Amino acid sequence: MLAGTLEEHVSDPEEQGRLRQQLEQLRAALPELLSHYLSRWEGVEREAVRFSIALHEIIAAPAPETALQAISEGLRQGHLLVQIVAARYLERLLPVRTEAVLQIYHHLLRNSSSRHRNVRRAVAKALPAILPYLRAESSVRHLAQHVISCLAGETDLYIRRAVADRAMHILSLDREFLLTLLQQMHRDADPAIRYRLRPVALRLAEIWLVWYAHTVRLLGAFPASRRTTRPFGEQP
Repeated sequence: MLAGTLEEHVSDPEEQGRLRQQLEQLRAALPELLSHYLSRWEGVEREAVRFSIALHEIIAAPAPETALQAISEGLRQGHLLVQIVAARYLERLLPVRTEAVLQIYHHLLRNSSSRHRNVRRAVAKALPAILPYLRAESSVRHLAQHVISCLAGETDLYIRRAVADRAMHILSLDREFLLTLLQQMHRDADPAIRYRLRPVALRLAEIWLVWYAHTVRLLGAFPASRRTTRPFGEQP
């Protein structure tokens, strides 16, 4: 992969050869550097660092299925630090194993009482990467919605604030789902969250009012005898 990158960005063959030689020297020195780095840690910290290095190598291989198995094992049996590492690496697999990663996210949040808040915060950290899937096919979109709803209903204040900070982005992706989120969060005990959601709610109301006005204008263009329903389906 790095060799291909060199050919793309360096046109001089001599320069390419020099850089390749330096790259090989770095690769040869890497095991010693890792050993020296790991010697600075002990116990659980060393285990977490080893786990992180192993996951990085598996994902770079690339071997997404193997990485998912290792992450699931780390989340199930690992120490807290290992669980945090595993949860953070899930975002790297989101583009290639979207549905599986979203299912793991949902499982972590649904069983929030048995998960440390820093493991759940790793899911909130991945929120910008999750949001585009609100426009995916139905099964993936529903999973993304469930994950975001779980984040919005979190007991952790900072996780709920992370959702509120992305509300305007959600408005541009899925207005109907945003309305559900606003109904879920508009009475949040945190005034900062309510303050952040207020302009988003006003913008959504403006959009619906404009749509309603255009709908009424279109209905006015039809003869009265053909008006079988009212806007939004209200009964006469």
